[in-house]
Amino acid sequence: MFPNIVERWFVLYSLNTGEFWPWQLLSYGFLHSRMTLSHLLFNMFALWMFGREMEQVMGSRRFLIFWFVCIIGAGLVQLLVSVVA
Repeated sequence: MFPNIVERWFVLYSLNTGEFWPWQLLSYGFLHSRMTLSHLLFNMFALWMFGREMEQVMGSRRFLIFWFVCIIGAGLVQLLVSVVA
């Protein structure tokens, strides 16, 4: 789905591959599956459904910080698991 150059620079690679760059901890959250668009669309739909109420409760700034912390935290866990496994 994505051109090879986009995939090479912005998909989250394991630390073992030698192709990991720090910005991938954030950029991978916007790429998702290479094969289908449906995974990304479903996540966007879920964020729209549940994120609206969370944003109203938390406020826009806190919700945005929470969202980015979740993306980066999930990427860190994925890197940790890939190194240990």
